[in-house]
Amino acid sequence: MPRKSAASLAVVPDPVELDRRLPLPEELTPEEAQIWQSIVATKPSDWFQQDSAALLVAYCRHITTSRFLDEQITAIEGRGPLRTPDELDFYKTLIDKREKQSRVLASLATKMRLSQQARYDT
Repeated sequence: MPRKSAASLAVVPDPVELDRRLPLPEELTPEEAQIWQSIVATKPSDWFQQDSAALLVAYCRHITTSRFLDEQITAIEGRGPLRTPDELDFYKTLIDKREKQSRVLASLATKMRLSQQARYDT
């Protein structure tokens, strides 16, 4: 991040300029839009720039996919023991997909400095 001069720090910014949050993309589903808004609201108004919008869209979509997989896994687990090899294979596939989603989410969170690791201050 570039350093700011003493002169630029002495200027009081226009209040309209203070809150320039990244606008909500139209292509998001209502659930993804809610996730987007909750994430953007937790960061300073200039945290996300237009060049990081695609990463944030992907992050929101991966969260909804992860939630869907969690629902599917919970439903299977609620039915009791798996009785056939096909049921077991399907369950393992869902577990693998959820693990992949978790890895992608962790990677995206790190890239956008959303994780706890990014907030650690020495």
